[in-house]
Amino acid sequence: MGSVRRAIDDDALGAALAAGLTYEQAGELVRSSERTVRRRMSDEEFAARVHQRRMERLAAAVGQLNALLPEAVSAIANALRADRVTDRLRAAQLILDMGSRLTSREDYECLVAELRRRLAEHQTTEVRR
Repeated sequence: MGSVRRAIDDDALGAALAAGLTYEQAGELVRSSERTVRRRMSDEEFAARVHQRRMERLAAAVGQLNALLPEAVSAIANALRADRVTDRLRAAQLILDMGSRLTSREDYECLVAELRRRLAEHQTTEVRR
């Protein structure tokens, strides 16, 4: 007598995997084996749905972080006026670090945009020849 295959709850499994559970943990949650979870993840359509759910969760988290940015900036600004010198220095260092990272990213994005513009010009010139 062969083993009996039981339908698993793909929605629950997908949600568990998107939330970051391991294959083993997700399998336990839906009362399936790790092997069954691996088999489901080998299905491109199912894996794409899990990936989409992960991206949705990430987008939601980024939205929440963005909503907190003004409060975080205010907290750092307040720390610049702290009584302890070490607190003021940490706040200043954080501002300098973040400022240089943001500037570097902006510079990088400008460089990429310029390269894309040049590539488009080059491709247009090649087409005309």
